[in-house]
Amino acid sequence: MALIIEDGSGVANANSLTTDAEFVTYASLKGYTIPDTESARDTLQVNAYDFINFTYEARLQGNRVFPQVQTGCMPRSYVYAYDTLVPSTLIPQDFKNAQMLASFAINNGVDTNAVRDTADLAGFSVGQGAYSETYQSNSSNPTLAQMPAVTRVLRPYTNAGLLGGGLYRGDTGYLG
Repeated sequence: MALIIEDGSGVANANSLTTDAEFVTYASLKGYTIPDTESARDTLQVNAYDFINFTYEARLQGNRVFPQVQTGCMPRSYVYAYDTLVPSTLIPQDFKNAQMLASFAINNGVDTNAVRDTADLAGFSVGQGAYSETYQSNSSNPTLAQMPAVTRVLRPYTNAGLLGGGLYRGDTGYLG
């Protein structure tokens, strides 16, 4: 497999924001262990690219610049981050970092396509050699991979991150 890098120009069939060299350098800098072969590393990056697109695009500010051509959520127009308009032909380093962080998580066993096949645990009890569990009713929703580091890196580019984003106690009328 070969990576096709989105560089901000709306590259057709792009499947990554980062090159193998960028990935290897970042992994070394951060102390992550990654596969020895480029094809295995490419697979991680392509899966992370898809994860970012499927999971975060709906939360992002702005719109795709080349909606008929581009395969991912970047490049985007009308995005403000860190109080600055992001040029619509730029792939911010934060997006590259997010893809690489997601790649590390996938490499460490996170299944981005996992589904829950059991209900959520509501409670358990342990008594003289016996263990029992109770489960919440109607709780067999799909399990979504959680990658807090990726979410934090991309937050400035989300609708919640706009102008500092998020709700605070004062925003909700909370007086206590």
